Amino acid sequence: MRGIFRVQRGALPPFGTGLSVQHGGAWYWIANDDQISKKAFGLVRDLFNLQIKMLSDRSTPIMTIPFS
Repeated sequence: MRGIFRVQRGALPPFGTGLSVQHGGAWYWIANDDQISKKAFGLVRDLFNLQIKMLSDRSTPIMTIPFS
């Protein structure tokens, strides 16, 4: 069984990718035909953006659910 999402690495810029970034002299990418990896990465991105939104919006109360 493979991991949650597959990130590939190479020295040259990739073509036809769903997502790519250069870091530390290497290129990292998710293949455009890897739907599972793209969806998993999108979920992580959305959760991160939600966290940032919640931390920056201090004017609204924080909803809590008590455990009894």
